[in-house]
Amino acid sequence: MRVHARGLGWMAFSPAYCVSAGLLVLLLLLGGQSAGRAQQFERVVTLPVEVSGQPLEFPFLGGLDFFIPQFVDIDADRDFDLFYFTPTEKRLLFLENIGDAQVRRFRLANDRYGDFEIRSWFCLVDIDADGDFDFYQDNNQGGLAFYRNIGSAQVARFTLETEAVTQVSGEEVRIDYTSAPAFADIDADGDYDFFSGNILGYIEFYQNVGNPASPVFQFETSTWQNLRIISGGAVAPARGLAASRHGANGIDFVDFDGDADRDLFYGDFFHPGVYFLRNQGTPASARIVIADSAFPAGRPVHTLGYNIPRFADIDGNGAVDFFVACQNQNLNNFIFYQNTGTATLPQLKIAANNFLTQIDVGSNSAPALADLDRDGDLDLFLGDLNGRLHLFENTGSASAPAFRWVTDNFQNIKLNAVSAPAFADLDGDADLDLVIGTVTGSDLVLFENIGTPQVPNFVLADPNFQNIDLGSYSSPCFADADFDGDLDLFLGEYAGAAVAIFENTGNARQPVMQFRKKLRPPLVRDYAAPCLHDVNRDGFLDLLVGTLEGEMLHFQGTAALDSFVLVDARFAGLGIGAYSKPVLADLNGDGAVDLLVGEGDGGLNYFQGTAANDVTQPARLPEGFELQTHPNPFSGSVQISLRAPGGRGESPRVMLFNLMGARIAEMAMQTVAPGQWVIDWSPAALDLAPGVYFVMVKMKGIQLVRKILHVK
Repeated sequence: MRVHARGLGWMAFSPAYCVSAGLLVLLLLLGGQSAGRAQQFERVVTLPVEVSGQPLEFPFLGGLDFFIPQFVDIDADRDFDLFYFTPTEKRLLFLENIGDAQVRRFRLANDRYGDFEIRSWFCLVDIDADGDFDFYQDNNQGGLAFYRNIGSAQVARFTLETEAVTQVSGEEVRIDYTSAPAFADIDADGDYDFFSGNILGYIEFYQNVGNPASPVFQFETSTWQNLRIISGGAVAPARGLAASRHGANGIDFVDFDGDADRDLFYGDFFHPGVYFLRNQGTPASARIVIADSAFPAGRPVHTLGYNIPRFADIDGNGAVDFFVACQNQNLNNFIFYQNTGTATLPQLKIAANNFLTQIDVGSNSAPALADLDRDGDLDLFLGDLNGRLHLFENTGSASAPAFRWVTDNFQNIKLNAVSAPAFADLDGDADLDLVIGTVTGSDLVLFENIGTPQVPNFVLADPNFQNIDLGSYSSPCFADADFDGDLDLFLGEYAGAAVAIFENTGNARQPVMQFRKKLRPPLVRDYAAPCLHDVNRDGFLDLLVGTLEGEMLHFQGTAALDSFVLVDARFAGLGIGAYSKPVLADLNGDGAVDLLVGEGDGGLNYFQGTAANDVTQPARLPEGFELQTHPNPFSGSVQISLRAPGGRGESPRVMLFNLMGARIAEMAMQTVAPGQWVIDWSPAALDLAPGVYFVMVKMKGIQLVRKILHVK
């Protein structure tokens, strides 16, 4: 792309939409010295997103894979709150019910329990009968860790009491790492007993031989009720049963039929449904028999297996509703059956395949942002584990984004597996091309945009872009890191969590990617997903790297293209699920950069940026400086004027940036008097889309910024 203006020397840059391309974080300020100011982020889960005409309740919750939920009234307000965790998050997530017992309304409240690190299983139970919930989880060594609630029924506060719960004998209470165990008062003595399935298909039973206020567990049997669950829909006595498939399991107890005793529900790794085992004994003496291997009747659970059953009267009608957390599939895996019957005559009807509606593409979501229809706001794209490309069109605006799902098969582009998209104008024709990183074979696939900036049409141009082949799980990112007017390439790869840096030794129309070096982060396992932005506001691009463990590494940039220094192993203190994939942009046009992060669970996390000075509110400029833009908003041209003290020497230069932080133009101002400069700028040659842009002037170590609005 080339721009010319009479009497001025212009330099224009192709926008790199996969990242901010340099100085957007500086745009947090209207004026003043900005280096060293820390960018802060606030997690937001409820930005408007619509799928098939229906709004999503928690679009940016991050996805659900292999998760365990539990409903409890943790704050004693007579409605059910929801706790859950996924192995990729490794921490307890809390959705507080701020509605009531009849009409639920959840909000994310991780500030209360977000520091609670979870291993593979947890359970909240009032084990000491003091009216509040205590906390158990596995201790990562086949036993139980116990945290007592030393707070209250309204405000829980957990403290670790023991990392290894023991029996009367002094031996540890043991659990199988493949099991999701359960507590239940199976003998009606007023205290909770403990049950844990094992990989052989049996249920191990620990009786509580203490009292309600002081639990003491004693191992009784590894074949409780003489039951063994095997594949094929069979439940048989333990003795004499032929070997068959059995494995991981999840269990729950509830009085499903209102007869005052506890029935058992069992999900097995190899079984697509949930077993209902009715208690035909008494509250004090259980007798468990098979009632249904295809539960519930009418429309039984049918998934890829390993279903963890959960129960809660979520609508307050006096009859327990039924929930299924499916561990073996990554979509439609939090199933909700509403009980429209009564406590004694339950009637379950499917209500939702996803109890928590959110953006979820299955696994390994890889976000990219681009204004693909040139309407002045950023649209959202997501790659996934299966090689598909999803489009969420921004139907809002540059200041108030709102997304609408359009397709999971964008322009029929599908690669073999794992797609990581990046949009950039690689041929200087003023529209965005598409490069996709893949899991195997050629690292990068180039799709050229032969359409227009408003109506793109992507065609396969190069199945092995620039003949680059460094490994697997390629994650590309383009940015003008050396500020020479063309786009360089940063490529994350799986092996060694390396980021390969390629300098563009060609130009904006004909890129030539020359390998410079590999950056290998210390103490990080495989997988890297890079993103560039001037995070510390020093005028140089910093490098943000998503990792296998979920933390994002922050490397400070320098004047050299390939020189970065690790300054933070956990960017902004944020914890994300495994396979984190970040992208930075100003989504709401407030001048503060926002952060979107994909992850292994297939969802998306949104962190809204905040700053010490917001461009929507005038900040005091350094004494003697004045930066003006008129008119604003503008349609034809805009005049940019500057006053500065001691106004002699070289004329200052003006740079313009879009919301992605891509520098779209740079030009020298004209001197009109000592200490006064002006330029009349017209975007006609750029075919500039309407929307929010930023004007920045750098002079004498000071960066001055104004937000401008282009309208048509």
